[in-house]
Amino acid sequence: MDDDGPAPIHISRAHEIDFQAFTAKWVRVDCLIDGGWKENPFSGRWELWEATDDPLLWEVRSAWQDACTATAFGWSAATSIVEVLSASPESAAKAELEGMILERLSEQPSSRAA
Repeated sequence: MDDDGPAPIHISRAHEIDFQAFTAKWVRVDCLIDGGWKENPFSGRWELWEATDDPLLWEVRSAWQDACTATAFGWSAATSIVEVLSASPESAAKAELEGMILERLSEQPSSRAA
């Protein structure tokens, strides 16, 4: 057996496996999906889903599993805020989105824990 990385997990069981720092979970899904940041319906945590060469196999990282991923998540949220603020400020939907993004950022665990 050659070592091609971890065995993929089926999406229905992926939430049962804990994240490890600097390591992605490999998750196999049953249909084509879009990647990017997604909120996990089981844990409520944000995850980054990145495509592999197999369209049904994804590398998944938790937003808070390590400093690198947390920084990427923060940068993504900050970019979204800038996009919202640079668009028409009169839009109530955009203002609500900004509030949701800021709320998510405020829930981020502090990296300065003693």
